[in-house]
Amino acid sequence: MHLAKKERERAGRGAEEKEGNKSESEDAEGSDTSKASIELHSGSSTYEDVLRVIRLKYPEFSNEVDMSDLVFKIGQKFRSFQQFREAVRNYGIKNQYVMNFRPNNKKRCNAFCKKGCPFYLWCSPMVTDKETVQIKSEILKHECTRDHHSIRHVSAKWIAKNYLEQFKAYPSWKLAGIRQTVRSNEETDISKIIAWRSKCIALRLIDGDEESWIRKLHDYRLELLRTHPRSTIMLKCINQGVFDGMYISLAPLKAGFMAGCRSFISVDGYFLKGLYGGQLLTAVGVDANDGMYPIAWAVVSIENRENWTWFLELLAADLEINNSHHWAFMSDRQKSLAYAEDNAKNNNTTNGDDEVTMTTLTRESTGVALHYPMLSKTNYTV
Repeated sequence: MHLAKKERERAGRGAEEKEGNKSESEDAEGSDTSKASIELHSGSSTYEDVLRVIRLKYPEFSNEVDMSDLVFKIGQKFRSFQQFREAVRNYGIKNQYVMNFRPNNKKRCNAFCKKGCPFYLWCSPMVTDKETVQIKSEILKHECTRDHHSIRHVSAKWIAKNYLEQFKAYPSWKLAGIRQTVRSNEETDISKIIAWRSKCIALRLIDGDEESWIRKLHDYRLELLRTHPRSTIMLKCINQGVFDGMYISLAPLKAGFMAGCRSFISVDGYFLKGLYGGQLLTAVGVDANDGMYPIAWAVVSIENRENWTWFLELLAADLEINNSHHWAFMSDRQKSLAYAEDNAKNNNTTNGDDEVTMTTLTRESTGVALHYPMLSKTNYTV
């Protein structure tokens, strides 16, 4: 009897101690929360730390992680309204719904289903951080049918961004292949014009913007001169700095041609495709293995007498062609090029029967000239 009574007394004292410890812990938690609330309103040094802890309870949207598995929640944060709209559009593409945004301004954005079902997402800036927007209310239930044919969110920009790796691997990707891939992956149809625009946007993202290239031509010239000293890099401008042409002849190529190649130069022009177009003028020699050896090239607006004369005069100065004997030039003898070649010929002195040789190649004689000696007489033909 006495032993049982003592055990009951010990159990009672243990329960009292547990209740006392619990009350002490509750008092401590209450004091911590009260301190936190006091610090929030007092503007102390720990205000930002406490505010950071409060923000952690709301998930923040990440393009790299959440875009592939879209799940919207009340309180979810976005860096901007643009990121929120992009996420909603990707949700519509993945689930085959067309989403509208109204109102859609700097203060609020409401995303809802085009077909009028209860689905909606209401997003507005946070009270504590105006730069961050947050989902305040939502209904994620759809009562409409899915759109399996055409979803307007599958735009040219969206295709270029989401299929950029495929465009990098296959720059010549056909439009039919683009349409078939989008139809298979996204279960929606796109037109040929959207496929073509997406390809243009993707190639511009891969290769760069031609407008930005033009602005960096001076930097490009200085970088070439830094990496290739004694090179000739000339910019041709008209009308107060408007770009009209660029001549490039790198010093290692000039030195190699003068040291080990024959006195034979082939000049020709090619059309350039792009935003600004233009012509590419080239001067190519022949190395010891009968292979092409680039000497100089230039980008000009049009192939005419003035540009060819400018190109050939710079080429003659680079190669130190002061006397025209023992030199042979090959070209297609177009009118503007023939005029420039004749001027170059007349501006150089001749010695006896040797002079600058202008050779015209036809389809029947392609490749024959490379096997003839370059130190030819005046009547050298192919």
